[in-house]
Amino acid sequence: MVYFDEPLIQALKAYLTQLAGEDYSNVEWVLQEIGIIPQELPRYARIWIKSGGLTEACFEWLDFDGDDCFMDFHINITNDRGSHHFAFGPCAVNGLRKLSKFFKDRSRTSVSGGFRHPDERYYELHRIAGGYRLDVRFEETNLNEQFSIPCRYLEFDDKFLGLY
Repeated sequence: MVYFDEPLIQALKAYLTQLAGEDYSNVEWVLQEIGIIPQELPRYARIWIKSGGLTEACFEWLDFDGDDCFMDFHINITNDRGSHHFAFGPCAVNGLRKLSKFFKDRSRTSVSGGFRHPDERYYELHRIAGGYRLDVRFEETNLNEQFSIPCRYLEFDDKFLGLY
């Protein structure tokens, strides 16, 4: 068991109010990790596929409802044809878990999701040599797009899953 000096903890708490930016975040993190201040559940999560070049994808879950759903899930693609935004609407936390597991478990070859916002909307993500292939389909508007996304690295902003 680890014990912390009470005057040190009080000093850190007092000092926290005088900090900003990264300094504030670092001291806040220490105080959260040792259980002095509660960790807040983030209201968002993001996963990026980064190519190191022009093409990248961001899967984004926003506005957590406090129970089991994000009010907004979308995918943003940036490539040589510009920026593409695909809104899928509300998404259960399970959708974030499923995509996160896919990226972390290299034995999985594909993952998909289906939504009704207000029409039927789907995405399929496939692992291919050097990256991923994303297929997006919106039934009502007959949108059907495919993107090849090279992957140099993945970036996770998924603190939400660790606290949920």
